[in-house]
Amino acid sequence: MQYERGAVLPPVHRLAALARVYNVSLDGLLVTDAALSPIVDQLDRADAAQIGALARLLTHALDAATPAVQQRACVSRRSAVSLRSPLQPGEQG
Repeated sequence: MQYERGAVLPPVHRLAALARVYNVSLDGLLVTDAALSPIVDQLDRADAAQIGALARLLTHALDAATPAVQQRACVSRRSAVSLRSPLQPGEQG
């Protein structure tokens, strides 16, 4: 959300009132990407068990994605090597 086109910082009591009007947390009101506001708001209201479950889910997703990312990086390095010009005299490969 932008207050006065981003030129003026609103006082905290004004932000708190806006958060109540929009039924979001103060953190959710202050995110710069509107799509993230509901996520930040839910995290702000989550208890320890919910945050722990989210952390496990994100860890699992990252672990599952890591081999694919590593494979893409390896393919990119091989492509870069094959596109490189031949070595000039005195250069090492």
